[in-house]
Amino acid sequence: MSHNLFSVKYFAVLLFLMCSVDLRTQNDSSINGNLASEVNSTEDSLLNFAEFFKPQNSFSFSGFKKENKSKLSNKLFHDHLIKLSDTNFTVVINPVVNFQYYNVAKGGADTTTYYVNTRGISVKGELGKKIFFSSIFVENQAVFPNYISNYIDTFGVVPGAGRVKPFKEEGVDYAFAESYISFSPVKTWNLQFGNNKRFFGNGYRSLVLSDNAFNYPHIYSENTFLKNRFKYVYLYGWMSTLNRLPNVTTVEAPFVRKNMSVHALEYSYKSIFKIQIFDASIWSRFDSAQTSVTPLSYQPIVGLSLVNTSSSVSHLAGVGVSVFPFKTLKMYSQVMSNLQNSSTTSFQLGLSGYRSFKNFGANLLAEFNKVSLNFYNGSGDFTNYAHYNQPIAHPLGSGFSELVTKLNIIYKRLGIKIQYNVSQLETDSLSTRKGFIFSKEVNPIQEISENNKGLLNYINIETYFVVNPSYNLNIYVGFTNRNLTLNANTTTDSFVYFGLKTSLFNNYFDF
Repeated sequence: MSHNLFSVKYFAVLLFLMCSVDLRTQNDSSINGNLASEVNSTEDSLLNFAEFFKPQNSFSFSGFKKENKSKLSNKLFHDHLIKLSDTNFTVVINPVVNFQYYNVAKGGADTTTYYVNTRGISVKGELGKKIFFSSIFVENQAVFPNYISNYIDTFGVVPGAGRVKPFKEEGVDYAFAESYISFSPVKTWNLQFGNNKRFFGNGYRSLVLSDNAFNYPHIYSENTFLKNRFKYVYLYGWMSTLNRLPNVTTVEAPFVRKNMSVHALEYSYKSIFKIQIFDASIWSRFDSAQTSVTPLSYQPIVGLSLVNTSSSVSHLAGVGVSVFPFKTLKMYSQVMSNLQNSSTTSFQLGLSGYRSFKNFGANLLAEFNKVSLNFYNGSGDFTNYAHYNQPIAHPLGSGFSELVTKLNIIYKRLGIKIQYNVSQLETDSLSTRKGFIFSKEVNPIQEISENNKGLLNYINIETYFVVNPSYNLNIYVGFTNRNLTLNANTTTDSFVYFGLKTSLFNNYFDF
């Protein structure tokens, strides 16, 4: 038995290395801990308010009780597909799927079948109590509804994912692998490395760094001190544009790269108040002389990066606050400033509350976000706040005022999610929104008249049944209506959808 487990250990490590080309953060909590500690998206978390520096798959709900049934029943409805463990080692292997069908309102001549076909594998493991690793590989083919297809045609990527290649006549094919490793040498320090996503914020959106864009390689360090009253976070990431390097003799030129650094310091007062100060910088790795990024970009001290005011870097700085007047109620805010353009601002105000009982949970969120036009534009070439042509903060980019309301109710394994967004946009078309389009970063987009404004209404209602909470396998059916008005022209996307999926990722299609 020990010999077999020894072989499994090396197989797991080998699989991790094979899948570490593109990766993303999952919760590094213990596999052997809470049954549902890693099985749902942050946006659906019911029982515990997420931390400011939160992993993106945290979920905790006591309604999933394992019963004394047959081995087959437990395997289908409770357990991991494969779990191997000994005293100091655990690995779990689960499928990753999304078989989704859209029933889209069509015109008379439209015979397109809209669907998503996702297949993949997830491997998570622990080595002792200090090392945790995760790796996921996913293959997708899809024919998306019109507004998502238009996004793909404009920016060359699937929202939240990477580049695509054509699939049949109207579909796209895309794949990604994501992995990370987490090491906690002492209780007060956690170090992570991988190609993954992070989220810095207290609410549904983040104005500093969200998990909206594609995976990116980064190092993440988190330290707590003075009896956990203070927390310090340092993040350094390597990002990419979709612009090719010029004057390259290879068959296909590499993309122009850029780096990101984020520093944050948090102070907590008991369980009623938290405040964070942070800075975020995008560092150019390309100019006419093809010089490398300045060594200052790697320094780990909050605020120190801001002394560099050259055109090769763009800086944001801000403050986040969360107040807990009651155990089940949180009020939060985030205020950001663009240090190269003091005339632009962004801020967030939100309220989130929950109630939970033995088999029931409910979460309600109301959040307002406002971002000035041009807020995330770079100070120079290739320093805008984007990765793979996607905003790395808010999915709408800049130039908007948005109200988000969300309600999530679950009883035992049956749940319902209701979301309504209304956004006023400073724009005259999707492709001419400053701070939103990133495919031509060296060619500033034309100015937009202040009289040209748009209105976006988004409604989503989804019911779901949790088949297996160990890897959050759900059966679901939902309805989406998106109404966009620009310059007196209105486009509507309306569809019913249903399917079977493992809900391991946050997907932001509410743009």
